[in-house]
Amino acid sequence: STRELLMTGLGANEPATRQTLQRIGAELDERTGGQWVADRLSRKIFDASRPLVVVDSVRLAGQLNGLRQAFGREVRHVHVTASRETCAIRYEQRRARSEVQEADSCGDVVADPTEAQVDDLAQMADIAVDTDRDGPEDVVIRVAAQLGLLDREHAACVDVVLGGSYGSEGKGNIAFHL
Repeated sequence: STRELLMTGLGANEPATRQTLQRIGAELDERTGGQWVADRLSRKIFDASRPLVVVDSVRLAGQLNGLRQAFGREVRHVHVTASRETCAIRYEQRRARSEVQEADSCGDVVADPTEAQVDDLAQMADIAVDTDRDGPEDVVIRVAAQLGLLDREHAACVDVVLGGSYGSEGKGNIAFHL
């Protein structure tokens, strides 16, 4: 979690609030051009020696580029998005169980200059998932398939690609890829 990476920058008496973590992240982004995520993650990966690492989440192109530069072709950017309405509902649910004092509303979070740039990262994504359209299980399957994590040897599967735009939405390309 980038939150976990940012928590190491908290002072001894500094409260763990979303605003504090956003400020620390913005200062690190300014100082390193976003490279701090890759640097801190490199140390964690080296210590843990895990074959799969999921970073939740990058917020700037510099952070994503730093990860791609540090880890090369192994980096897969999965851009997860939802409508503002859905995000607001989920944010309220998350606020109730967060270990960090969250902002008063999702709108307050999105007002942060760094957070406001997150949607721009969709253009850099290897896969984009709209969680308004896809449920949690669908998201897991789509991402796992893209990452090559599904074991097709032992599971009898049929892939069905459906489209409703009279053949112009790219079903053939997806079928070819599968």
